[in-house]
Amino acid sequence: MLVTANVPGGILLEPNSGLAINDFTGGVDFFKTLPDIDSADQLTGPAFALPGAISVDQWLDSVQGQVVNQFLAIKSGQAQSGFAAAFSSPMTIFGSAKLFSIYTSELVFNGQVAIKISTDGKILVIGQLNFAADNLSLSARLYANLTNIAKGEGTILILVKVPDQIDLLTIKGSLKFGFRDILGEEVEFGVTYQSLDDPYQVITGIPDGATFGIGAFGRTGYVDIALPSGDLTGDIIQSSVTDLESEIIILSGGRINTAIGAALVDETTNTYRFWLSDLDPNALSITYRFAYQTWAHEGATAGSVEFSEQGKDENASLPATAVLAAFVDVQLVPQIDTDLQLRSAQPVPQMALMERALIRLAMMARS
Repeated sequence: MLVTANVPGGILLEPNSGLAINDFTGGVDFFKTLPDIDSADQLTGPAFALPGAISVDQWLDSVQGQVVNQFLAIKSGQAQSGFAAAFSSPMTIFGSAKLFSIYTSELVFNGQVAIKISTDGKILVIGQLNFAADNLSLSARLYANLTNIAKGEGTILILVKVPDQIDLLTIKGSLKFGFRDILGEEVEFGVTYQSLDDPYQVITGIPDGATFGIGAFGRTGYVDIALPSGDLTGDIIQSSVTDLESEIIILSGGRINTAIGAALVDETTNTYRFWLSDLDPNALSITYRFAYQTWAHEGATAGSVEFSEQGKDENASLPATAVLAAFVDVQLVPQIDTDLQLRSAQPVPQMALMERALIRLAMMARS
C-alpha cells in the first residue's frame, strides 16, 4: 500500500526561515522486513534508500509478491485467513517528506527525511540535504535492530556521507550490545524463578502481555542429528550435549534455538534433537556443521573426559531435513524446599523434557 500527497506551495512550518514541508509519501509493505545487517557499509544497499516514486509495473510486482506470500502463509497453516496472515507476519511501515524554504527555489536547497519501521523490531531513519538541483547531496542514516532486545542483544549503525556523489568524507559508527564470556563468545542467561508456597509454571520466551505471532509458530521445528564418536570409544556425556551450548551450527535453511539445550532421542545412536526457528515451511532442507569440541566422551581412565574433535573443519557442510513443529517453553517451578521429580511429568503426551526443569510442549506438530 502506497499513499502520496502534494500540497500546492507546501505547509509552512516556521515563517522566519520560510521552512516548509511537502511531497509526503507513506505506505506499508506486508510480508517484508528490513534486512539484518552488522556493518555500516551495508546501509548503502537499495533496502536502505529513500522512498521514492515507483512505476505502475514496480507497484504491481510488489503487490503480486505480497499476494504470493499471503497464499503461502495460509497454505502452511500460519493463519486461517488472508487478513490474519498479513497482520501476523512482519510488515514494514514507512513515511517520508521533503523540506525546503519558501524564500529560495527548491533547486537551490531541499532536504528529505524518511523513517522505516518493521514490526519485528528494526528501525531506519534517513536524512538527506540536496543542493544545486539535487546534483550535490549529503546524507545520514541511522539503523537499529532491536529484534532480540528482550535477550539483551541489539545493533545500532550510523553512516554519514559528505557528499553522496564521491567518497570525500564518510563517517561510520556501530554499537552492538549483548553478553559474552571471557573468551569473547556470545552467551545467553537463563531466567531463575523464585520458589513459592505452591508449585507453578511459567511460559518462557514470551513476555507477559505480549502477543506471539501465528507466523512464528509456522516457522519453528527441530532436526534430529546423530553425533559421531569418531576415534573416541567412551560413551557421550549427555550433560555436555543438553547444555545451552549448541553442538551444531546451522549454515542455511534456519536458525538454531539456543534458549534450551538439545534433547536425547536415541541413546544407542547418540541422536539428539535440536530446536530450530526461521524455517521455510516450503523447503525444510538445511545444511549444518558440527561445532568444535562442544561435547565430551568418558575418558579411558575413571573420571577423565575427552572432547570430540568433530567440527574441526570449518568448511564442512552436512545436509539434513528439518521437521515443522510449533512449541512453547514451559518452566516448572517447585514449591519451597522441594525438588522437581521430572519422571512424574514423563507420561504427559507431546511433552519433551529437558534440563533445568524446562519443558518444550509441542503443539500442532506436523511432519
